[in-house]
Amino acid sequence: MRCIVTGGAGFIGGHLVNGLQNCGHEVLSIDILHREMPDKQGVDVDICDSQQLQRVFADFQPQVIFHLAGVADARAALIDPIRAVHINITGTTCVLQAAQQINATRVVIASSCWVYNAMHDGPIDENTQFLSAGGGTSIRAR
Repeated sequence: MRCIVTGGAGFIGGHLVNGLQNCGHEVLSIDILHREMPDKQGVDVDICDSQQLQRVFADFQPQVIFHLAGVADARAALIDPIRAVHINITGTTCVLQAAQQINATRVVIASSCWVYNAMHDGPIDENTQFLSAGGGTSIRAR
């Protein structure tokens, strides 16, 4: 299977890339961190650059896209909320549009514990409710 991993130079993305490759899949990692981490193999792509992203998707023709790129740390988002919204919302939109243009079979979007309230007192699993912006529960992971 041909896979693209956005955020593939990050901690989780890097492990996902390695795991997919170890299972025999053809994987392309895309991440702006590749320019800072030359030891990580991949392509330096900004997910907010829709034209560049569409070219990479069209050239590689992945069947599955694992979307892990973004500002995952809520503290970083509080420090620079405009950047976080731009990357997380615009970037995700660009990834989904590029996937749609090549008729990708599947897009897997990852998140972080922050959607569950990182200060949660108990264990977090698939049945834990997400928190809405107002602090109340709104949806569940499925």
